[in-house]
This record gives sequence, C-alpha cells and structure tokens, in this order.
Amino acid sequence: MLLILYAGVALQDQFGGMYLAAADTQSDVLDATGLPLRMLRDQLDRTGSTHNLIILDCPTIAAYSGARDILGNTSAILPALEGDRHGRTVIASSDIVAGSLEGEQVSDDAEASALGQLIFSGLVEGKADIDSDGQINAQELYEFVFRQSLSEAPSMPMPRKFASSDFGPLRVARNPVFQPADLPDELKNALASSLPWMREGAIGELERLLTSED
Repeated sequence: MLLILYAGVALQDQFGGMYLAAADTQSDVLDATGLPLRMLRDQLDRTGSTHNLIILDCPTIAAYSGARDILGNTSAILPALEGDRHGRTVIASSDIVAGSLEGEQVSDDAEASALGQLIFSGLVEGKADIDSDGQINAQELYEFVFRQSLSEAPSMPMPRKFASSDFGPLRVARNPVFQPADLPDELKNALASSLPWMREGAIGELERLLTSED
C-alpha cells in the first residue's frame, strides 16, 4: 500500500495544470517551483504498489490573470491524478476552485479545510468505522468525512473522491475504540429457549459467527 497525504494549497494554471505548492512556490513559474500533479500521477503509474491512497487536504487556487472568472467552477485536481493504472483512490477536500491569485493578492481566499481534523477524529476516535467491524477502510473514511462535512458545514464545498473500478476495500486502520457488537435478540432468545432443538440451532449459528471474517 502506498499512502500520500498533502496539506497545503493546490494551484491551477490557465491551461488546467495542477500544482501542489511549497513555501517558496512562485505562481509565475509554477513548473519550476511547484510540484506538478502530472509528475506525481506518472510516478503512481510506475509504482509496483497495488493499492494507492492519495489524500489532498488543500483548496484549489487559480493562479493567473483573469482567474476570478472561474471561481466556483470544478477544478482539475481529481482528473490530474486518475492516470492509466488501477488500484488508486484519491480523496480531496474539495474539487471546486475556491480562490484566485493574481500577482501577490489572493481574492476570495478559501477557508481552511476541515478534512485533516475529520480524518484524525475518524481514525483516532474510531468514528469512521461505519459498519462497526473493528476495521476502517478507505471507502468508510471517505463516507465519514463527507457526512460530517455535510452535517457541520453544508454551505461549504464537500470532499470528493475518485476511485478506480478495481479498488476494493482497503483497510486503512483498526478502530482503537472498537466495541464488539451485541448478539442479535433472536439468537439470544434461541439460546435461552426451553426447546433443545432451538438451542442446538443457536449453537450452530454461534459457530458460523465465530468462523466468519468478522
């Protein structure tokens, strides 16, 4: 498994090219001072890893003259990492152009994303274990951050995800506060039954549960 986590700002040029910014990135020379997502995509296409999870906790800022015209439009952040290989999931804090950078001034500066904090609470506090099986996979993690974002800030851009068709359940973490689920009431009633054949059937169901994947 390959995990990439970036927290910062993504810059989009006038041709739709996407770059991850560093502290010394200059908007007028993005190719030389930013990390092109096309380069990251090419490296992902070459990796021998069969499961690649990329988390981008960053707003997209359009960095060119006249960029204000595309504010609120869909950015190129997800398509930039799709690539040709399988086994890839990308979770982005948003796929909307949230601000424009013309010269040194940022207009409509995007608010800080809550994606990082939501991922932290989802993993460390076990809240992303949606099916309560003690494991947190990539799909559950995305569903958790999306639901929480929708509940806490419905007017803000929502997290978005791209996943290749063959990307199955990928375990990201164990639930550190996992509590085993209780037995179904029907099974508990069968175990307490006065009928021997019903209790015997309940023992068979307990055996099935004991040897299941969960």
